[in-house]
Amino acid sequence: MRWNSFLIISYLAFGLVLLFEFPASANDSSKPVYTYCADPDWMPYEGLIRGEHKGISAEYKQIFEQQGHLSFKLVGTNSWDQTTEFLQAGKCDLTLILNRSEQRDKYLSFTLPYFFSSNVLVTRSDHHYIQNLAAIGAEKLAVVSSYRLNDYIEKYHPNVNKFNVGSELDGLKAVNSGKMDIYVGSLLSITSKLKELNQHDLKINGWVAVQDELRVGVIKSKAQELVPKLNQIIDSLPVKTHNDIYYRWSNTQIVKQTDYTLLWQGASVFGFALLFFVWRYFDSLKVTRVLLKKNEQLELLHSELEQSNTKLKYLSYHDNLTGLYNRHYFLTTFKHMFNDTKRQNGNVVLMMIDIDHFKKVNDEFGHLVGDAVLKTFGEQLQLSLREGDVAARWGGEEFILLLPSTSEQESLQVAHRLKDHIAQFSFPEVQQITISIGLTEFQSNDSSNSWLERADCALYQAKSSGRNRVVVIS
Repeated sequence: MRWNSFLIISYLAFGLVLLFEFPASANDSSKPVYTYCADPDWMPYEGLIRGEHKGISAEYKQIFEQQGHLSFKLVGTNSWDQTTEFLQAGKCDLTLILNRSEQRDKYLSFTLPYFFSSNVLVTRSDHHYIQNLAAIGAEKLAVVSSYRLNDYIEKYHPNVNKFNVGSELDGLKAVNSGKMDIYVGSLLSITSKLKELNQHDLKINGWVAVQDELRVGVIKSKAQELVPKLNQIIDSLPVKTHNDIYYRWSNTQIVKQTDYTLLWQGASVFGFALLFFVWRYFDSLKVTRVLLKKNEQLELLHSELEQSNTKLKYLSYHDNLTGLYNRHYFLTTFKHMFNDTKRQNGNVVLMMIDIDHFKKVNDEFGHLVGDAVLKTFGEQLQLSLREGDVAARWGGEEFILLLPSTSEQESLQVAHRLKDHIAQFSFPEVQQITISIGLTEFQSNDSSNSWLERADCALYQAKSSGRNRVVVIS
């Protein structure tokens, strides 16, 4: 009888285990699992810290997993070179944050960009300011061999005296030791490395026109099933999500630590002062001066870091060459404006501008003159804006404007005034240039993408029909 009772209890326990375990297993197995590789040393974008994935891409990974009902499994690597090797060999399905390039297009498909950042030049503190890559001359430039910037420099600045390094840390150390004159890399990761190294002999000393447009890269065999789903998530993310992640990983904080050594010294001075008051009186004054000097240095450091934070915030929203808003900030504003316009059914016009034959300017006069033309055009465009208009550099020689509370007819007048003004304006070296403009008014059945595509189509028609003209698509 006891044996029968034991069997019954055992069966009941086993049944409960099956009841609770199998549904959970079924749910887990229904969620697709994709392997991914990361750059182990590219903070704050991403890194492997004691084997755990950290950084900006780790936060976006959680979003992709939650909203896409996906599961990502990390495949550890010891360098970015090994990560790219694993991707090419199919040992991992994707990597979460990287730039697109012609070389990478051979083995990866890419999502929409979801994070934007500037690239900068780093030198020793006593080095003169460098305007851009074309101004480097014969100096030695270090760049990570497997980064997209390496391909960009080889293609657009083949005369630069370039040397490849294995990692960002190697490049910064090479500049600090004097083996290299300049290192080029991403603003946020360089800022993080300089803080980590507590390095005061190096400084950010110039800017690079090409901007990081960071995306998810998926191997070709997984692209069809994964890229559309990730694009849908990226396109639906609210601006606040992007901004919160950016500020969490870009803000500089001062950590004040108590100097217990000085505290004990002060206590010792006080104790000896009871026995040798006069003699130690002068010693205490000396300690006080030291403490005041240290406090002044801390306050100075605090002020410098606050200025650095302000500058970083400005750079995250502005194009470093023209001073206009950058593409990331424009898309942020565009989403807000689109949603407001959709609700209120207001009059808003989107205008896209292209500098005609700009490649010819670079080829004939050089990139320095080309940069000067872009900067001057940005200034003239800024002067032509009305209250509430938003202008940004869209990419290369393309610019984009958002004209709120503006009808199609009013925007045509604005466009023709700008086109005629630019045609008559005298630019550095090249003298005259012309622009093509495409514009379109918001329609009640528009999506954000259809509105942008229609503006781009209008610009294409303006260029293909002879340039130096304005085309409107209703």
